[in-house]
Amino acid sequence: MPIFILTAPALAISLLSNNPLQQELETWHYAAPMLPFIMLAVVDGMRRLEKLHLNHFYAHGRNKKWGDKNQISIMLTIILLCSSFTYHYFRGYSPLSKPFHLPNVTQHHAIGDEIAATIPQSASVMAQAELVPHISQREHVSIWTGDFSSDIDYIFFDISHPKFINADNAQTNLISTMIYESNFGLMVSRDGYLLLKREATRKPTQDGFQDFLFADNQQAQSKFVPAKFGDILSLVGMDVHVNRKEEAEVSLYFHVLQQPNDDYFIHLYLLDDMGHVKGATVFQQPVLVWWPTHLWQAGQIIKVRFNTLSWWTADRTDVFSYAVGISYEADPWDVDSRLHVVCQRTNRILILHEQEKKPCLILADNLVYLQDFKRMACMVYAVKGNDENNR
Repeated sequence: MPIFILTAPALAISLLSNNPLQQELETWHYAAPMLPFIMLAVVDGMRRLEKLHLNHFYAHGRNKKWGDKNQISIMLTIILLCSSFTYHYFRGYSPLSKPFHLPNVTQHHAIGDEIAATIPQSASVMAQAELVPHISQREHVSIWTGDFSSDIDYIFFDISHPKFINADNAQTNLISTMIYESNFGLMVSRDGYLLLKREATRKPTQDGFQDFLFADNQQAQSKFVPAKFGDILSLVGMDVHVNRKEEAEVSLYFHVLQQPNDDYFIHLYLLDDMGHVKGATVFQQPVLVWWPTHLWQAGQIIKVRFNTLSWWTADRTDVFSYAVGISYEADPWDVDSRLHVVCQRTNRILILHEQEKKPCLILADNLVYLQDFKRMACMVYAVKGNDENNR
């Protein structure tokens, strides 16, 4: 305990900070100053427990087999290792841990590296936070926070990145800024990437910019959810993305039956363990900001990733679920504006949560059940029985 007290300053700085990232001691590097003292405190604590245990046995004349110094050291070491491995299995970062997943490097990442390589090293660059490591060798690098700085030479975005969300209409505001900020022109628009340059000729996005949102039949069949929304769209597939304690996300694949005349709002809903709606997304997902439904062509399969969520499930101990609905209006709670849903296989209204010991729940005829989730040691997992696809 005396040695562990030495961690108090660094611990207080992290826990009392108004930066939420500093409070995530597992994820980031802010716990590094405490680790040497914690390790020394563990060694000191084990020695103190060993001494206390030996004194207790000798004082009361107990069985000397359990008062042997080596036996006590081995027992304490086993307890320490078991607790460490258990903790690591549920919350660790190595391949031995349950939440571990290998990163999937795709052609999209190669395109991003290719675009980043075109930025001169002497340039002053602004980028979204996720792209900063790719441009770190430039003379001046800053993180985009919503505005374009006049002393920046290049601005770099990947609007398809899962972390680049549309909270508070951030991406909607980005489009407005690009339109009204006359000092910057578009140099590259490819597979979701945008590279702007100061004083460059202003032009619209190029063909190929929206390639990231198109899918084929093989990709869409990763998880088949046959449901038809009116005569416009058919939900034909789903991917589930879980990443440790962050909110679970899904990617939905929509087959365009006929080109929509209007811009629809696709809402994701949070359901409790009884199938009751407890939350709904408020802002449009990034794909729908950059490529609204009136641009969708008949026959296309569009992939929509839901990464802009408006709920918090970290305090949930029960199973929760996601459902999706499509609406004419931005208000997710306007039931009358939702499109009618038909299960294509049975040509019946889709029933949600038809499981044992759970009532059959029909949410009118306008929502499609997607996936059950649960939290274990605060980590999010897709409930087995539905395939899980970690990002």
